[in-house]
Order: sequence, then C-alpha cells, then structure tokens
Amino acid sequence: MDRIEFDDIQGLIIRGYKELPFARFLLLEMSDVAAARGWLARVRVTPASDRDHETATNLAFTSDGLGALGLPGGELDAFSLEFREGMSKSAQRNRALGDLDRQAPESWIWGRPTDSIHAVLLLYARTATQLQALDEAANAEIDAAKIRVARRLETHTLSDGDGFRKYWFREHFGFRDGVAQPRLALHPATAEELRRGIAQASQAENLVRAGEFVFGYPNEYGGLPDGGGPDALAKNGSFLVFRQLEQDVFGFWQFIREKARQLDCDPIFLASKMVGRWPNGAPLVKAARTETAGLEQFDAFGYRDDPKGHACPASSHVRRANPRDGLFADPSESLRISNRHRLVRRGRPYGEPIDSPLDPSSFLPNLDALEASKPKTERGLHFLCFNTNIRRQFEFVQQTWANNPKFAEQHNGPDPIIGPNDGGEFQLPGDPARRRVTPLKSFVRGRGGGYFFMPGLRALSRLAGVRQ
Repeated sequence: MDRIEFDDIQGLIIRGYKELPFARFLLLEMSDVAAARGWLARVRVTPASDRDHETATNLAFTSDGLGALGLPGGELDAFSLEFREGMSKSAQRNRALGDLDRQAPESWIWGRPTDSIHAVLLLYARTATQLQALDEAANAEIDAAKIRVARRLETHTLSDGDGFRKYWFREHFGFRDGVAQPRLALHPATAEELRRGIAQASQAENLVRAGEFVFGYPNEYGGLPDGGGPDALAKNGSFLVFRQLEQDVFGFWQFIREKARQLDCDPIFLASKMVGRWPNGAPLVKAARTETAGLEQFDAFGYRDDPKGHACPASSHVRRANPRDGLFADPSESLRISNRHRLVRRGRPYGEPIDSPLDPSSFLPNLDALEASKPKTERGLHFLCFNTNIRRQFEFVQQTWANNPKFAEQHNGPDPIIGPNDGGEFQLPGDPARRRVTPLKSFVRGRGGGYFFMPGLRALSRLAGVRQ
C-alpha cells in the first residue's frame, strides 16, 4: 500500500475533473528557452490535493519539448525509448498501433512526423465562461513568452438526457464512457478528503499499485518504474498518451442496423455485444438480455462466470481493454496479469453530437433523417490515458489485446469498436451455434496524437530553473 504526495502530483492524473465538464487543450511550440522557462515558472498548475476548484490547469511535454526547455541530452536519454521516439515517427509503432491500417500519421491534422509539438496545456472549468477566461489569461502569458499555439483542441460535453450531472458519461456512439477505472492501492492512513478519482476505495480485484501510473512508487512487479527521466524529474510524474480519434457515428449505426437485420436481432443489442456494456453503462455480465437500470456505474464484476462469452463476448471492446479475471483458467493469475496493463483514462469527446440526448434508443428510429439534416462535421474522442510504461501498458493493450485478430481464440477478429477492421469478423457465442458478424468495418480513425510527460510540481519548478 502506497502513501502518495497528492500536493506534488498534477490533478488530472488522480482526479479526472468530472466536476469540470468544460475543457480545451492547447498544443504549444516553444522557440525561446529563457522566455519559455520564465513562462513555466509562472504557470499555476493544479495539484491533486486541490479538491475544491472552479478551474484547473495541467501541463505536459513531449521529448522535443523537454529538449526545447534546455534539458541536456544525457537527462533526455534517461526517458524511455518510446517516449523519445514519439507516437508517429516509427513505422514499427505505426503498425503496432494499427494506424497504417486506418489513417497513416502523415495525414493526421497534428502530431505528424514533421510537426513540432512541444507541450500540451490542458484547461478545465465548471462553466464555458470560466473556461474562456482561463484560456484568455493563459494565452496572454503564452504570447509574452514567444510560445506559439499550434492548435486548440475543443471538447464538447455530451448530455445523457438528465441535465448537468450526467454530461460526461456519453461518447458519440451513444455509450456511457469512463466507467471502469483502476483504483490506487493506497495506505489505509490516507485522509478521506483526498480519496477521490482513482484514489477512491474499491474492491480488492481493482486495486493497482501507484507505480503503474505515477513514478516514484512501487508498481505491480514490486519495483520502482524506470524510464521517466532522472529521479528528480520522474518523481510524481506520469506519461500522458494523447490520441485524437474520429468516429463515424452514422456509418457505425447504419452498419449495426444492417447486420442486426441479417441476424434478426435488435440493433442496440448487437452494438452492446460489441461494446460489452449497454448504452447506459450496465455490464453485460450482469445484464445479459436487457439494458438494466441501476447498473450504470457498476464495475465490481469479473468474467469467471462467463468463460465462453455467452453474456459478454470474449472479443468485445471492454473485455479486450481489461480482461479482468478472464484471461486464463486461474482467475487470480488473470487478475495479476491484467493489472500489469491497466490505464487511467481521461478522455473527452469533441464535435457536435448527432442528437441530444445522445441515446441510441432515441436517435436510431430517426437515423437517416438526422444524417440528412446535419451538416457534415467531424466528431470523436480526445483519448487521454496515463501510465508509467508506454510499451507495457498502452502499446501492449492496443497491439496485443485490441488489434490482435486472434485474441481470446478468435480467428479473424480485432476489437470491433477501435480495432483496424477491414473484412474481419465478430463472433456471438450461442447455444447451440455461434453467429458471426462479417465483414467488419472500421469506424474509428486517428486524426492526431503524441506521447507526453506530465511532471510533478517540483519537477516543473526544476525545469523552469527555479531553485528548490
């Protein structure tokens, strides 16, 4: 059990800011080392210990960005290879992440191999007015430091039909998002007022050592994670994986509607089988046949009682993203392995929804009319996640579980939601016979991305040249 320094860890890693539904992400390029360091010394970054706030500011750097701040090459070499190479500059990594099968990084709108992205400033607020004021204040400081805003990435909260308190739960396909998160295995003496976000208490199966997500603490192997730079920079920092993913919502539901007709089943039932949860968030292992109310946030389940995937298919999206106790015959061994590949997800949707409230049971009957009436626009998810080992955590999950067509004894079936699908299949286990959805298509494609390092607050002062 770990005692973590909440006052030195940036808040987004621990908190998630669900109470701050308005956000904007600024991609920055720095040109003057002294001016950039002066700006960094003035930025008021929000720590995880700050519990009551109207706004929050977080900051992370690419490997090129740390170099632009004057970090010596020897210290940069102490960071992991995948962080130093970046997300888009390695053909091997492009293949592993499935980007070559969907949209090559050369055609992204940001994060391309030739782009110069040094940092991302992440702004959060309780209201749109507060977010605009926060952005304007940040922009004034950025301009004064000769820093260029390469791109502003907007987010758009998606209503669940029940007002403000449920804004953050839906993604554009209409499913509740962000339900399943790991929880930190914290020392029992941790103050209750600090237990929010991934610091909340949870069942034993969902507790993960802090070192999987924050440098300076033991990980699931019992050692301290490495690859986060020199110790003075690594402590209380984390790697931020950022991917902008475009979603073809109309294409997805038209495909689902047609395949459901062929299989003589309900479209929402089929889509839920592919996702592994109902649109309201209820897990299929607890609600196999109907979208059950009261289970929207339920996450205390495993797959040991559904080994063949009759309730939740083995190739579904949520089962691939976190196999829990269903990887092997031994549930405890499965949990041990699964917990070495967990991610803290902090994604936010962007673009206008196809309907409001964003509920498939509401918009599916009018899908064609909605498509005809809506202007062509891009919508999708700004996928953000934290981990201390990009290769073992994010890249492993993406390559070995999500993109793998042989996962869970499948024959040709990548992740039906986010996998690079072009002619694959999705299997619906049945009694006595299984059914197949084929050929699959891809309805999610990359539009940008990068690997960032989010330092602790003391490390930020060190990068700014402020004496400790």
